[in-house]
Amino acid sequence: MSIESKRSVERIDNLLEGQASLRIPIYRTLAYCLEPRSAQEVEAAIERFIGGQSIYESASILAWLQATGALELAGEMEGDPVGNKWVVTTAGRSVLNNSIPMRRVKQVIEATPKYRDSYLRLLVFCLVPRTREEIERHFEGDPALEEPEVHPTAFIGELEQAGAIEWNTKWKTTDLVKDFLQEVLGI
Repeated sequence: MSIESKRSVERIDNLLEGQASLRIPIYRTLAYCLEPRSAQEVEAAIERFIGGQSIYESASILAWLQATGALELAGEMEGDPVGNKWVVTTAGRSVLNNSIPMRRVKQVIEATPKYRDSYLRLLVFCLVPRTREEIERHFEGDPALEEPEVHPTAFIGELEQAGAIEWNTKWKTTDLVKDFLQEVLGI
């Protein structure tokens, strides 16, 4: 990591420390910007993430993320002009990958080696939104869940508490975890 990226990590950490009530919305914003997003998309996402629980406007939070080096405006990516799209920086990605929410997700997955693959399967399966019934069918016959008998909803509950999946009419893997899956599974 470059010296400038290390300085950015320090600035991002200072922002997270100074704005403790905004930590989770900031992490979620960084995860949301793993893919290039317009300013309007990012500001709307921040509004959803803070849920009216902040005195700061989403445009201000976005400006902080740029000033700290967590987000940057993307130029051309893979030959496609995407101008004026926000994307997470190397420093922002580093902070996100080492975040407390990401550590919680990793702890849940690694806590019981017998269930590691089942947790990962659920996260991959829920990259596309799924109902509880679809998840239960997906795990039918999984030997890891037979002795002792474990119901797939136990995995749903633990992953939801860790911030790895969320409910919005269906269960879906959060943006926070998509980068982790790519790192661990190469998807």
